[in-house]
Amino acid sequence: MDNTTQDWFLLKGQEQNGWTAIQFKRSLDSCDPMDVPIK
Repeated sequence: MDNTTQDWFLLKGQEQNGWTAIQFKRSLDSCDPMDVPIK
């Protein structure tokens, strides 16, 4: 598996009461052959 590209950008991350939440942004279609477009 080639995982050398980062097609998303972390905006925020936090952990609270045993839960972890992240907020990120990415293109709807990254044109990465190992990715699935968001529709």
